[in-house]
Amino acid sequence: MGLKQVLMITFVILLSGCTIIAKPMKNEQIEKIEKIGIVSFVGSDFSYAQLGFTVFGNSEKLVDQDYIDFDLEITRVLKETIEHKLDNQNPIEVVDLIFDKGQLIEKYKINDKYIKFDVKNASEIFFEIAKNNNVNYLLVVTRGYNAIDNGAGSMGGIGISRTAGMARGEVTLHNYIDYKVFDAETRTTPSFFTTAAMNVGQRRGVTFPWKEPLTEYSDSEMAELISLVIEDIEYRTPRAVYYMLKMRTDAK
Repeated sequence: MGLKQVLMITFVILLSGCTIIAKPMKNEQIEKIEKIGIVSFVGSDFSYAQLGFTVFGNSEKLVDQDYIDFDLEITRVLKETIEHKLDNQNPIEVVDLIFDKGQLIEKYKINDKYIKFDVKNASEIFFEIAKNNNVNYLLVVTRGYNAIDNGAGSMGGIGISRTAGMARGEVTLHNYIDYKVFDAETRTTPSFFTTAAMNVGQRRGVTFPWKEPLTEYSDSEMAELISLVIEDIEYRTPRAVYYMLKMRTDAK
C-alpha cells in the first residue's frame, strides 16, 4: 500500500470520528422566529483548573460564589445582541422568562460535578417553559467543556486556569459555554454552538496571582477579575448569536 493510500484512509477515519461542534439555522427557519426566550443555567460555580502536560494530568475544583452572576451577564449580552445587533430583515423579540433555574441545573450537576448537558433530558421542561411564556423558541445556555463528553481531564464553565510549567504569577481566564436553539413545536435543537467552535476556550493570560478561595483576592484584584470575565462574555457570546441566528446572504 502506497503512502498516498495510507494518508487517504487516515483522512477518512479522522472525518468519521469528527464531532459536529456548531450548526447554524437555515434562513427559512430563522424567518419563523418572531420571539425567543433565553434559558441560561450556567450556575454560579467558579472553576479552578489545573492543566497538566496531558489531559490526564488535568484537574478541576468548583467553588460557589456570588461575585458574578454568570447567567445574568450572559442573558444581558444575548438580549442586546439579538434585539439590537443581529440586523436581520425580520427582528426577533427577546421575551423575559420565568423558570426554575435550580431544577434545570439538577439535570446536569450530579454529586457536585457537572456532566455534559443533553437537551433530551429536559425537553419536557423546556416545552413547558416555552408554553407558559408564549414563545415557540428558546435559546438554552449551559456550561460547556474543553473535552468531548466531559471526559478525562475536562473542565467547563467560567474560571481561571494555570498550566504545568507556567510561572506562578500567570493565570489564564477560561470560558466554556454552550448554546442551543430549542424548537418547542418539534422539541428539537435545529441550531447549536459549542465551546469548541470558538477554536479555543482560553482567551488571554492575566498577571494577577492564583489564590484560593476567591475571598483571598484583594478588592482591586477581584474587581479586575470581574471586569475580565464580563469583558470575555461580551466578546464571545455575540459570536454564538451571529452564527446561529443571523440570516445568510450566501445561503442557497
